[in-house]
Amino acid sequence: MTSIHPPRIATWLLRRFSTGPHAEAIAGDLLEQYQSIRSPFWYWRQVLSAVIADMAGSVMLHKARTAGALVGGWVVYFALSFPANAVIMSLRRPTLRWLGYGPEFGFTSTTLLVLQIESSLIVYVACVITGWIVAKLTRSSASVAAFALSLLVFEYAMIAILSVTQPWPEGATFDVAQWAQLVILTVGRPLSVLLGGLLAIKEPRRSPAGV
Repeated sequence: MTSIHPPRIATWLLRRFSTGPHAEAIAGDLLEQYQSIRSPFWYWRQVLSAVIADMAGSVMLHKARTAGALVGGWVVYFALSFPANAVIMSLRRPTLRWLGYGPEFGFTSTTLLVLQIESSLIVYVACVITGWIVAKLTRSSASVAAFALSLLVFEYAMIAILSVTQPWPEGATFDVAQWAQLVILTVGRPLSVLLGGLLAIKEPRRSPAGV
């Protein structure tokens, strides 16, 4: 009988983030069930549930380490914001020159989009480095996830505060594309932190009997 392999990315995430004492048994059990169910959607749902449950348990079990990761993560995040902003400013003039920008033409939508993509990529690199440092200091995927979640909550809280203190002009509209762009830019930082943590955390070794 030919074995049916589950989604590789989901399995990789499970082995990186699920580090509890029963992590290998859970992976083996999910693989066995997947052989009969053969539903990638089911497998992804089970993996995400297992990862969230394992990380929540790890955070509750190691509160001091998680608190230290939050403090250290925010210190690194703000410290890296200064060189990131410096790089963004240093690249702005050559980028505008490459785009053929001139003061007499003003900023076009294409120019603004390119500048936004450029600055976002630099910020995302800083976030990857932040996640990598947090993971190396704490050796815990749960700590990295907790910091990424705190960053996500902070960003949406700042958006909510700005929308109250600096409301949009009367008659201004926010179309679907703009909302999607706002969500992508906001979620991109926490996801970059998670990516940095994943790059730093080594996958646990499997026993010969493991999947």
